[in-house]
Amino acid sequence: MRDTVLEGWLRHRKSQQSCSNVLDQFRCYAGCDGFGGLLEVENPREVVMRWRDGLNLAPKSLNVYMSLVKSFYRHYDVDVGFLPQVRNRVIYPHKVLTLDEIRRMYGFADIRMKALIMFLYNTGARISSALGLNYGRVNWRGEAPLRVHFYPSETKFEVEYDTFLGAEAKAIFMDYFRWRRKRGESLGPESPLFITKYRGRLSYGGSRSAMKVIIAKAGIEVNENERLTHHSLRGAFQHNLQAAGVNQYVIEKLIGHFTENRTTGRYSLGLTEKDLREAYMQASWSLEVDEGKVQELEGKVDQTQKALGEVMVQYKEALKEKDLIMSEVLKRLEYLERRE
Repeated sequence: MRDTVLEGWLRHRKSQQSCSNVLDQFRCYAGCDGFGGLLEVENPREVVMRWRDGLNLAPKSLNVYMSLVKSFYRHYDVDVGFLPQVRNRVIYPHKVLTLDEIRRMYGFADIRMKALIMFLYNTGARISSALGLNYGRVNWRGEAPLRVHFYPSETKFEVEYDTFLGAEAKAIFMDYFRWRRKRGESLGPESPLFITKYRGRLSYGGSRSAMKVIIAKAGIEVNENERLTHHSLRGAFQHNLQAAGVNQYVIEKLIGHFTENRTTGRYSLGLTEKDLREAYMQASWSLEVDEGKVQELEGKVDQTQKALGEVMVQYKEALKEKDLIMSEVLKRLEYLERRE
């Protein structure tokens, strides 16, 4: 049941669920058992400002959150004073992870985070969309790459689109599901795809904290003018497709940027699932080192070193010949000077 204090305020709000979630976050931060406790907080303005400063949100979102909390206090005639608007701040671009950096992150992750890292890298999905998925949303018995479908309500810009999950990622998820079943969990269609240590659905905050630990252990360097988050794996997904020569219109469709109102949307209207799958398979989605390519590169290195060795021998012989010629020239000059 909802708190009566909360209900009294929500009667005048349109988006009751969203308003309730925001106020519940503030209640937890303030350490109150019920919403009525918020009305008894000493110096609520300071508490609101500290809470706001601790949120990692865009300025527009922060201002919305503050206005909702202020509205709650105003409804119960509690003066919180002046709450200044947050101005736009510089948001640095996300770091595009290299394959080696993703491998290092993967190596320091537990089985739960390994599945999440591979899912984000293989599908290019936003973290908010990925965390809302259930076990039954993907046909795990299908042939890789597996189709992952997102509905408009699950995406940032309410775009319905398809992306895919590679063979290596599928194998990792099979290990992940076996691990969950060994813990006594019964996986059903509505079971959350990504879970916490205690089997609940993994939240954005929980995944962000775990990712920070993994990044620190992996020792990935980040410049001061860029940031490294879940979204960096989405950037790696795009970069991988671009490196494989996939058309930009197709990439836009695979990452959910597709919209009929944009040029990219109009050009990609005729793309089918088969077209997207073929384009997706042009890129390699494996984190394992390709031994064949390694041997090929080693062969090329050996050939280069051999050729370089031959060139060095020829160079040394040319130097010797040059020294002999210079010696003969000097002797000739000395002879001519003596004759004069």
